[in-house]
Amino acid sequence: LMPDEYYLLVFLGKDYVTLFNLNSEKLLTSTLHISPDSLLNLISNISPIYKSGIENKEIYINEDLFSFNAFASYKLYATVFKDILSSIPNNSTLIVSFPAELVKLPIELLVTGWNDEESPYYYNNKQFLLSKYKFVYTPSTSIYIEQKNKSGENTGQNLLVGNPMN
Repeated sequence: LMPDEYYLLVFLGKDYVTLFNLNSEKLLTSTLHISPDSLLNLISNISPIYKSGIENKEIYINEDLFSFNAFASYKLYATVFKDILSSIPNNSTLIVSFPAELVKLPIELLVTGWNDEESPYYYNNKQFLLSKYKFVYTPSTSIYIEQKNKSGENTGQNLLVGNPMN
């Protein structure tokens, strides 16, 4: 890893969630005593699009996709990610490796501060994680390392393609 790169790995255990923050100098871990179901519940409160079991035909484009709850986003950030990310300097690159249960979550849209007088559906005055870091997603550590080490014309960028309907 380069000095400004930080690898964030999330592991879901039976009754806990462990986060790993690795960079070129150290490894930090944080184990949270929340169940994966509780974590998924926090995520599902952000928007109907994150509710498990929802059918594509049940999503109303004009309503559900744009009903992002900024307070729920902040609650997820404060409960799960705030402590492990606090040691990462601004403008660093955050390489994110989520388990399958979390791949739909765009971590860069987490809200990093909250004022109880604000509306959860007004976004202009919100600070998002996107303003602090650059983001790279990888399905696994081994794939990330393999792509970084490929010889030939390496532009430093990879394109991952998936079917958003599955």
